[in-house]
Amino acid sequence: MRQVYRLLLFILGNLECSSSQSIQQPRWNNDISDLHEIPENLPLDSKLATISATGLNGVDVILITYGTETERRVSFNYTKGINAVGTVYLKEEMDREEMSTWELYFKAYDSKIGPDQVREEKLTIYITDVNDNAPKFTAPFYQEEVPENALKGYIVTAITASDPDNGNGGRFSLRLESAHLYQAAFNISQKVVDGKTVGTVTLKRELDYEILSFYQYLIIATDKDPDIPLSSNVTLVIKVKDIQDSPPYFQGLPYVTEIDENVHIDHVSISNLSRIYPSINI
Repeated sequence: MRQVYRLLLFILGNLECSSSQSIQQPRWNNDISDLHEIPENLPLDSKLATISATGLNGVDVILITYGTETERRVSFNYTKGINAVGTVYLKEEMDREEMSTWELYFKAYDSKIGPDQVREEKLTIYITDVNDNAPKFTAPFYQEEVPENALKGYIVTAITASDPDNGNGGRFSLRLESAHLYQAAFNISQKVVDGKTVGTVTLKRELDYEILSFYQYLIIATDKDPDIPLSSNVTLVIKVKDIQDSPPYFQGLPYVTEIDENVHIDHVSISNLSRIYPSINI
């Protein structure tokens, strides 16, 4: 009896192994790991990717997504069948500057067998850049003071700006703009420092507080996108600091008054000074 019992266990074990070996995981019909590049300005409800899996056991295949931050940003619809097809749609706007790569994980398994025999795959979406950001200054307003005796080349201030876009959309030029030609007393040059563009404002010619005591400019940053360049601006006010460079002077010269000849010297009072005009004969 003991030998018969062992024989039955051996037969049942072989049957279980052969049964499990006959169960096959679904097969992906397309390689969803291929490179997927999507522009960040893609409209909502656009199709991002299509996946397909075939059940090798003659039963319907179920497709699901799971386990990533990206999952809430998309919607996934699929048609169950021996050849199951699923489509991923965009549900939230993409922003490459916030997240440049999206990852989705998929599972495919037979509806009758369940998730014990499952095929997994990862879809990676690379978000490509679109010029959707204008250059941005680090301060909303700039105000500086320059002594009127400052020499040509005097550094007034440094203006910092940046643009998170890639390529030409992330490179930009700075310029000073004023409504008055006589305000062309300053210029701006620029260089890139640690990934940010720094514009240096310097004195271009001599100043005179008594002629003009302040200057006002717009600093304009325009990116180099050849199709749709984006711009932003900030105000720069430069006050001229007065320096003691002019002696006192009289106005309305010459002056004239009358004094009686018999007035005692200790009681002389000069009053009624008046301006002499060229048209008056004395």
